[in-house]
Amino acid sequence: MISIEEHLQKLKTKRIDDQTWIWCQIRTKWLVITPEEVVRQSALSYLIELGYSAKHITVERQIIVNQLQKRYDIVVSTKLGSPHILVECKQPNESIKMSALEQASIYNLTLTGRYMWITNGHDHRIFEIDHEQKTSRGMDSLPLP
Repeated sequence: MISIEEHLQKLKTKRIDDQTWIWCQIRTKWLVITPEEVVRQSALSYLIELGYSAKHITVERQIIVNQLQKRYDIVVSTKLGSPHILVECKQPNESIKMSALEQASIYNLTLTGRYMWITNGHDHRIFEIDHEQKTSRGMDSLPLP
């Protein structure tokens, strides 16, 4: 499974003045580095390493949840374009609490992805969701593409 330290070495960064920037290969732009962005970019690197195509991954897109505008971190879609994996990223020092699981679950009610991955780069929670039966089960790893 992903480790921030392992993937951080693979990520492109640069310093401009007193700020560090990180390259997002999905959004194809430089972003000011934040703890959550490091986790997000590490997760993206891991997904691509697993074999998911960058063209089927979207980052920080707006969705409407209960008539409110929200932004998800990462969604991996199927080749047909339907959501497959919802990824919720937290800062490395933020433990994965029930509130993070609830947030991802609420987003996934709208997106209806088959899998959810909540990560802070060190700790990972992966679930397979059965939307018809309204059940979920924990998993040890993400499915391969």
